[in-house]
Formats: sequence, C-alpha cells, structure tokens
Amino acid sequence: MSAALLLFAAAIALPALLILSTPRGWRVAVIAIWTIGGPVVVATGLAWEKSGDPDRMGRDVLRLLMIFGLPWLIACTLGFSAGLRMRGLLGRIMPAAAPPEEEEEAPSAALVPVVRESTILGILRHDRGPEGVRLLDDTTGALLADLSGWLRSRLLPQPDGGVFLHLSVNATDSLYRLDLEDRTFRDLGEDGPDRPWEELAAAIEEDRALALGPWPRMRRLSPDGTIRVEFEAVEMGNTLWAYSPRVIDLVSGRVVLDLRGTDWDATADFPGEHRVALGLRRFRGGRSFAAELDLRQGTWRILSGDGYVGPQPEQPLAKITRGLELASRQA
Repeated sequence: MSAALLLFAAAIALPALLILSTPRGWRVAVIAIWTIGGPVVVATGLAWEKSGDPDRMGRDVLRLLMIFGLPWLIACTLGFSAGLRMRGLLGRIMPAAAPPEEEEEAPSAALVPVVRESTILGILRHDRGPEGVRLLDDTTGALLADLSGWLRSRLLPQPDGGVFLHLSVNATDSLYRLDLEDRTFRDLGEDGPDRPWEELAAAIEEDRALALGPWPRMRRLSPDGTIRVEFEAVEMGNTLWAYSPRVIDLVSGRVVLDLRGTDWDATADFPGEHRVALGLRRFRGGRSFAAELDLRQGTWRILSGDGYVGPQPEQPLAKITRGLELASRQA
C-alpha cells in the first residue's frame, strides 16, 4: 500500500476516532476546528518556511491548498460520518445504564382529598362531593335541591322533629323549615305557606337570584328562625353607601329597631338564640361600636367600641333607638 493511501486512511481514521470520544455538546465545534484547523496548520508551517521569499510563499501555499484541499475535505467527511455511524451502532449494542429505581413513597394521608362529606338528618342528606353540594332524599336518592351556588349551607335539627335549611350568599340568608313527615317546606324568611318538597328547588333558586341580582335583597336570618335583619342601602356620597338595618322579631312579628333611611351602617351576626349582634357606625360622625340585642329578655347593651371598656349595662330594648343616638354622640 502506497504512502499516499496510508495517509488518506489515517486522515479518515483520526476524525472517526475523534468523534467517537467527543461528547454530544462538543461535536460541532470539534468538526469545525479539525476541518479548518488542519489546512491552516499546514499552510502556516509552509509560509513560515518560505517567509524569505513572499512571492514563492504565496504560490506554494495556494498550490498546496489546491492539491490537498479537496482530498482533506473528503477525508474529514468520510471520517466524521464513519465515527457518527459507529457511535450510533455502539449506542444500540450498549444502551445507557438505566437510572437507579427510586423507592415509591406511600401517599401521605394529608394529601388524600376528602371525596365526600354528608350530613344525614332523618330522611334528608346534605351531600358535599364531586357533584357539588346537594340536598337529597336519603330514602329514594332523589335530588331535592342543588345548593352549589350558595356560599354556606347547613341542616339544623329542631326540637319538634323538623329540620331547618340555612343558606347564605352575598351577605344574605335564606331559611326553610322542612317537615319530614308531610314532606313540605316553609320559607321562614318570608313567613310563607307550607309547600311540597317538589317546589323547594325553584324556591331556593329564586332566593339566590334575589341575593345576587343587580339590586340584591340584603337580609340576615338567625339560624334558630327567630330574628330577621333587613338592610336598606342609603347613598351617602359618590359610591358610598350605608346599609341601614331593621330588626324584626319573627316570633311576635314586632319591629324592635328600625334605622332605615338614616346614616347608620350595620352588619349583623347571631351569637345565640333570640339574640343579634350589630356592628354599628355612622357616616356623619360619631362613635362606632358593637351592640347586642336580646329579644327574649327585651334588653340591649353595648359590647365594645370607641371609648368603651368591656360590655356596658343592659338597657330596655324599647328605648334602643334613643340609646343608640346618645351613645354615638357622646364625647
């Protein structure tokens, strides 16, 4: 075999071996450096040798590139192609080692979601699950009402064997008494007549629409069904509204406090049976304080607020309007 063929074979073998040992990320750079660097090194050496005769140096370098440039490119192409091919074959024969298997951790109990939560009272079931919040007839499985559109919903057992359904959304309550024997319901918020369970879903949806409408009906109903607090929106300025309360004793039907149309603003909560706590403030100055009305005892008192330390003495409920006025104006 002639020296030229040996040299050509070496020019093919070296790029092949080079590409076999080069990491994937460096392949392009290695191919470029080897392909261009070889002729540059040879041309630089020849130019250094002929540096005394610039004209001859240029001719010799150009002649060298013309004679050996194309064979060099062919050798590089064949060598790198052979190396890439062999690398692919070796990858199939000797696959990469599989990563060590990780031990599977047992699922934490804290990460397991609660799938369903049910409250059963008699033949009623309050079901909270993937389907939403629903009120069901537990004996037949029939859907009585879809409660998913309400912020809060709960069943409350009553001493007479009935069940209260208390619903809340948008600071507005609805309350229904459900009779388990007759399968009827009554809207306690409106003191409506007894109606069959088949009409319950429509009544609940109507109440929800009133609570979420453009001019929502704002009212709070005590869970024991004894107190209704109605709110009237009074515009006190540009985008400023006061929600003035009226408190009604549903047992007697008596209005015990009526601040509608005034600058009083209020919120309501129910700390116990036949009691309501009002958070009160005035838009036109005066103190802000919390007051509790005990409708069963017929009394009211200030619980806390500006200038007050602890609950104040109880006063007659019949004089609450005047008492609130004086309390708000005291220095």
